[in-house]
Amino acid sequence: MSVMKTIKIKDSVFKDLKKLAEKENKSEETIINESLEKTIEENEIIENRKKYPNGIPIELVANEFGETPEEFTKSLEEAKTEKGIKIDINELRKELSL
Repeated sequence: MSVMKTIKIKDSVFKDLKKLAEKENKSEETIINESLEKTIEENEIIENRKKYPNGIPIELVANEFGETPEEFTKSLEEAKTEKGIKIDINELRKELSL
């Protein structure tokens, strides 16, 4: 869904935005949207670090995939052995600990 909003941007910022858009061969709108999405994602990561200082619980990650923690761990192990995908469960846990 797309919502139209009018915002004021400083002339100097808009000039820089226009240069960046030309350089990356994208529209100004795309550059703004990508930047906002990245900022929101970064803020979510920061909030999760505050909320889960010892790492995101595997229950939450498994739930995102509609699985129990046991099913999720088993799926990862199966992916590792059956599909030849190299997955280090300990490394994944370390990654999830942010």
